Amino acid sequence: MIDKVIGIETSGETCAIAVSNGGTIRTSVEVAPQRHNEVLLPKLETLLEEAALAIADAELVAFGHGPGAFTGVRLAASVAQGLAMPHQVPVAGVSTLAVIAEGAVRRGLGSYIAVATDARRQQIYCGLYAKGGQGVTPYSPDCLLDPEKFKLPHTHQWQLVGNGWDRYRDRFQIDTQTLHTAIDAVPDATDVITLGIAAHRHGQSSQAEFAAPIYLRDP
Repeated sequence: MIDKVIGIETSGETCAIAVSNGGTIRTSVEVAPQRHNEVLLPKLETLLEEAALAIADAELVAFGHGPGAFTGVRLAASVAQGLAMPHQVPVAGVSTLAVIAEGAVRRGLGSYIAVATDARRQQIYCGLYAKGGQGVTPYSPDCLLDPEKFKLPHTHQWQLVGNGWDRYRDRFQIDTQTLHTAIDAVPDATDVITLGIAAHRHGQSSQAEFAAPIYLRDP
């Protein structure tokens, strides 16, 4: 079983890092808009020291591959690649929206999570996820939409998570009473590790040189 894992998530305003070793996960989440490149490596070095984990001994580097801010998702991919490549450690990119959904499930907010985050330009990144045995599973693909075009299936009771719900509240074609249950949440690298391990188990990790961001919008 994989245990020694590094997780990185920098797609938004927060810089989230986690290191797993010996059954313990150490995390750091810091709001650092436009300062991710200053915060990420020093925080990671501190966590690695606390976890007594050398990068060469890591079994997996997981990172949030987006969607999100272009600079942030590029940074996560490039740092994951830079850490993993010299030591031939596999990498696993995971959806930032899935990371937010996994965090909601972990906190007991529900089994069906609708994530909407502000994509700027009056649009949202959105994804639907269901609780799974080894992390959330996609109910529908992540996408970039105008809020008016978002459709929420009536087949389940959905928990609405992410800053997009409140940001574009007046534009969603959904019962506004439902929207009052929306919870703003930021991605946590603990959940990057969970989803990264699940991806690795399903053969979805890769060699470091293939680490790449996913934008959904042309950069």
